[in-house]
Amino acid sequence: MSQTTHDPLREYMTVIGDLTAAAAGIARTEEAKAAAVSGNRHEILDGCIQEEQALLLKLRGLEQHRNKLQKELGWDSLTFHHCITGAGRCSGTDLSEAGPAASASADSPGGSRTDPEGPSS
Repeated sequence: MSQTTHDPLREYMTVIGDLTAAAAGIARTEEAKAAAVSGNRHEILDGCIQEEQALLLKLRGLEQHRNKLQKELGWDSLTFHHCITGAGRCSGTDLSEAGPAASASADSPGGSRTDPEGPSS
């Protein structure tokens, strides 16, 4: 009988990677949609829209899971940027290396939470 332990930090890191992959998939789908529209290939557009809807649902579920893990880790009052940089110091792993989408979403004005310290220079 194997015993598994719940490691919220490791799980958080996995979710960040999954969020990054989902964001990249959405970006690829957006590019395919734009190409289909500009090329007047409307038969391709329907498939792109369905794929995008599936990816958005996945993204929503991952975001909910990320929020749950942040609460478990005691990070519910922190911005996403603070979480990925702070977790790196605690674990010895830089979560900002999860990919460009993670860094971009952490720094974007539409990120998960607003920074109480304001924008950094």
